[in-house]
Amino acid sequence: MAQIPRAAIDYLTRQISACSADAQAKALKLLEKIDWSDVAAAREAVVEAVNILVREYGLASAQAAADFYDASRELCVGEKLGAKAYTAHDPRATEWAIRAFASRIVKDGDVDGFNKAVCSRIGYEIRRDANECIAENGAKDPLKPKFARVPGGGETCGFCLMLASFGYNYNSRRSASHTHDNCDCRIVCSWDDDGAEGYDPDGMYERYNKVLDSIGGRSGIRDEWDALPEEERDAYIARHGGKQGEAFDAFLNNRVSSEIERRGAAWFRTGTPAGAAERDEFLKTATLKIKRQKQLNHIAGTRESAKVAMDRGIAPSCFTIGLDEIQDLVTELSGTGKAETSRDGSWSRKETVDAGRVIGFVETDHGRIETSSFKIHYSNTGTHAVPTYGRRGDEV
Repeated sequence: MAQIPRAAIDYLTRQISACSADAQAKALKLLEKIDWSDVAAAREAVVEAVNILVREYGLASAQAAADFYDASRELCVGEKLGAKAYTAHDPRATEWAIRAFASRIVKDGDVDGFNKAVCSRIGYEIRRDANECIAENGAKDPLKPKFARVPGGGETCGFCLMLASFGYNYNSRRSASHTHDNCDCRIVCSWDDDGAEGYDPDGMYERYNKVLDSIGGRSGIRDEWDALPEEERDAYIARHGGKQGEAFDAFLNNRVSSEIERRGAAWFRTGTPAGAAERDEFLKTATLKIKRQKQLNHIAGTRESAKVAMDRGIAPSCFTIGLDEIQDLVTELSGTGKAETSRDGSWSRKETVDAGRVIGFVETDHGRIETSSFKIHYSNTGTHAVPTYGRRGDEV
């Protein structure tokens, strides 16, 4: 049994990304020179140029995918297929997309918005060509491989991660057409139980079900669907060809994928909470000593916290325990809570933990709320902690 190496998948992604970036750069150079005094003529010039770029770079992207297919097949079953560079490029679809984008210029003169939309469309088509090439070769392969969507190592979108959790099956070719500009997912085939290095569909599917359960399961989301304003629900159904079942499934998938993104791509891919590895590495050499002056701002009854309240016009979140006890809790609980992350998925040097008993309060619009949770703020020169409350760990 041979696994498809992660390095091979990442190399394919770099090739596809290079095709996309080069095509978009050439398109933007052309777009910036377009004279929009005659919108119809300008639009036709863009359609012609974009179709040429997508045809050329989409073929290059598909060829990279075909080479990857043959290399993967030879590794797993000992023989190449002789994969071909199939593309999904439809010039008329490209034209109609550009016509739709051009309405922005007609409506409000938004040339920048048009340029961005065109470049994004180019990226989408080039990435789709690579995915469809894998899918088409797999469909023609006499060994009838299964398909899976394998996420990359970046901040993969929640919808792609959800699709990836469904694993290898014969029907997932349909998901191959789902892509977007900057998508780092690859459609990968499996001829046996070989799989792809670093791809854990069973673990991801387990986490998919956890996410689904956490937002009420299908029945809870059905209740949300039924509670939508009639106009909004009807519009949803209309966007899905009048098919209520498909519209509800799309609504459910959007709810799940949004929750996946909230929890973090790294956690969904690996089961390890986002930022946890960085936090654990930092704590190996970190000083956990409380920074006294900063901590006094968040202890009830101190002059420092009173001054903060006066300056801000609202009392800060405060501990109702002393400095030594806070220090003991930080020492005991550091590394046991939820590592907070920045938008890019990196650790923000904050961690939310729970003391298991009331240790302070948070001032809210609804009054003072006691809490057992607090957020540790780490730095290279020491720490301080702030009581938090609620799912987001609100603090003042």
